[in-house]
Amino acid sequence: MKKSKFVHLRVRSDYGAPVGICDIRGILNAASAQGMPAVGLVDYATVAGAVDIYELGKNADNAVRPIIGCDVGVLLRANGKNPPHIFDVALMAKDFRGYRNLCALVSRLDSDWEPPAIDMENLAEHAKGLLILVLAPPGSEQMARLIDHEWDEIQRFAGRCRDIFGRDEVYVTLSNHGFFEEAAANGASIVLAREMGLRLVASNDIRLLRREDAGAYMIHVDLARPSLVDPTTRHMYGNRECYFQSAEEMAKLFEDIPEALDNSLEIAEKCRLELPLAPETKRNPKLHLPIANSSEKTLEALCAEALTEHYGDSGRSRLEKAKKQLEHELSVIKSKGICDDFLIIRDIIEYAQKKGVIIGPVRGSAAGSIVAYILGMTDVEPLANGLVFEEFLNPLEAEAPHLAIEIQSDKREDILQYLASKYGRERIAIPTVYSPFRRKAAHGSLATATKQPNPTHRGFDAVEAALRRLEGVKQHSEPHAAAVIIGDENLATHIPISGRTKAGIHVSAYTTEACKRLGLFIIDILGLPALAIASRVLRGVKPRGGKLDWDTIPLDDPATFKLIRSGDTSGVFKLGFPLMSHICSEMRVASFAALVVADGSLMPRVSGKSPTSLSVPDGDSADWEGLRKIRAITKETSGRIVFREQVDKVIRVLARCSYGEAVMMRRALAGKTNAEAARKLNTMRENIKKEIGADSANRLIGELTTASRNTTGKAHLASQAMISYKCAYLKAHFPNEFNAATKSLNPKL
Repeated sequence: MKKSKFVHLRVRSDYGAPVGICDIRGILNAASAQGMPAVGLVDYATVAGAVDIYELGKNADNAVRPIIGCDVGVLLRANGKNPPHIFDVALMAKDFRGYRNLCALVSRLDSDWEPPAIDMENLAEHAKGLLILVLAPPGSEQMARLIDHEWDEIQRFAGRCRDIFGRDEVYVTLSNHGFFEEAAANGASIVLAREMGLRLVASNDIRLLRREDAGAYMIHVDLARPSLVDPTTRHMYGNRECYFQSAEEMAKLFEDIPEALDNSLEIAEKCRLELPLAPETKRNPKLHLPIANSSEKTLEALCAEALTEHYGDSGRSRLEKAKKQLEHELSVIKSKGICDDFLIIRDIIEYAQKKGVIIGPVRGSAAGSIVAYILGMTDVEPLANGLVFEEFLNPLEAEAPHLAIEIQSDKREDILQYLASKYGRERIAIPTVYSPFRRKAAHGSLATATKQPNPTHRGFDAVEAALRRLEGVKQHSEPHAAAVIIGDENLATHIPISGRTKAGIHVSAYTTEACKRLGLFIIDILGLPALAIASRVLRGVKPRGGKLDWDTIPLDDPATFKLIRSGDTSGVFKLGFPLMSHICSEMRVASFAALVVADGSLMPRVSGKSPTSLSVPDGDSADWEGLRKIRAITKETSGRIVFREQVDKVIRVLARCSYGEAVMMRRALAGKTNAEAARKLNTMRENIKKEIGADSANRLIGELTTASRNTTGKAHLASQAMISYKCAYLKAHFPNEFNAATKSLNPKL
């Protein structure tokens, strides 16, 4: 493909909604289609899409180098008779130092100004590794001053930028979106740049990928910012020329000043950012450790002591089995570099216990770890419950998941404040969740925004087409409900800080996925109302027969199982759902193990199905050696596949492989691409055909495929069932206190 002689430097993504609706992959594809060697992502006041475009650009075959930048306002303070004035600029990172400075500047935006701005002093402090484009957006005061030749303040600002960045790193932009003011403003900008010895660069403010997306873009603006519907300003946002134009189109627009096109390539050559990413880079918080300043040795010592406490009286055989499993897990945990994760969670649990705060078992598959069990992160014993550690940490996979705990919802903020005091408030942040545009929910919102009962723009069909185009575009953002980032230094030098919670905890514009790719430490701390209810009940009752707390509730209480079977479980965690209550009654649940099975049966039932039964040869006449083992695996669930761990174990029998390989093969069955796992699956299928015939083998593999897609991890289900059971215990024995606590926290129940 012919190489482009121009690079778009100012493309807006949907991370900067509503200003842009371009998705990151679409931006890279558009640049590649035009033969552009690079493309600049420059959202207003945020660099939220930086990691996405960097990683996609780096790993793609289209060889488009992303340029990370940001449009910001810079405050030029009052000078003599001149009042303070905010100038629009674009900052672009030339290298990693520039990226860090860009994050720091974005994090320091002052929202007391409209629009939010940074002052010249901050800009000077964080200028290394950056270059700057001086802008004059259509409709701005900057453009008006250029046209009217009121240059004093503009020259003073440009001169300050030249002093801070150096003459070669300051560019004056020219734009041509079809607004009549732009021609005069461009002429003035050319004269200004010549007088001050600055370079010129052509730039269009790209907000949509295709010209025909203008209608969809305008609807997006209407929904996000109804005030912009005002006819005096609306045209600025709905301009059809703010699309990803080709180099040839740009050359026609700026044919009288080709140097401005060439300088876009010059800027692209200067901006060669390399971001250090995980797994090579890890930015774990610095822990105060007692043993040789090593998290590995500290974790080993804690586990050795805790193993004796939990298994010392359980018999030699059981102790040896637990010890062997512990050694295996510690080797994997150390290889993944996540010893710090366990130590931080343990520290949180110890703090919570001292404060009388209830913390539930770790979420997800982490409950399958004996390390998690003996360190008090879960009260579900993994060996006795048949849980598989490889569900949580697979030695064959590079990426390790972050740990997650549940805490009583009314004390979550206390835990965050504890982390802020322990590690430093500047090292704690909450990532952001971006919600996509939903077409079905848009009609009523659009009518409200435009103040029209039946908004049609150019007809109903046109609106429907526009709404379909917007499907999936990022529309809203909010702080993550659970995830917490803990940094090794001030987070504002690695990630953009976009605000604070009411309690003063920083919020980052990055998602959890972006933070993980940067190697930052993340844990999930999820506030659970059920635990807050339990805490109120335990505080408000006088326990019968001695001391009672959350950790000492017995797991074999007949009254509790009677309540569960009766269906009188309104307000009880998970058991209050009618379908779950029905399943427990139907299955006549009389033990904790049976409750876990009932919980595993819930998800298939929600989709109108039942747990998968395996079609294996009947009777003792079958010579297949795996038959007895498979029947043993499904015995606790009456021949059905209820848990993901069961799928793994069956695959392990069929393929004669390790647990780690079985997990990967099960994920391949579920549709997650893995070439090596898929190859092993084919080998397994052929081997089974030799044992039981093609028809039986195909039917069995088909059932395993269905089970791999519909089942949930037993470790997670057991953790959730533990909370359900203990809440049911409190309701069974203290119904008045339980109902009062439930009503006080959730009046709708």
